[in-house]
Amino acid sequence: MAKRPRYANNLQPTNFQPTNLQPTNFQPANLGQKATRARSTFNLLTLAKRPRVRVQP
Repeated sequence: MAKRPRYANNLQPTNFQPTNLQPTNFQPANLGQKATRARSTFNLLTLAKRPRVRVQP
């Protein structure tokens, strides 16, 4: 079985923007770090959801 490339589990496409995602300047905190597969999957699932709108006090 061939080894998978090391960067495959840290695949974070920068152009991943769902149409309902309002803030375009949203950057996850660990974008530049090497993430585990669970963390990167969690990021993609979180970014795919509709963002919570913060109520300005």
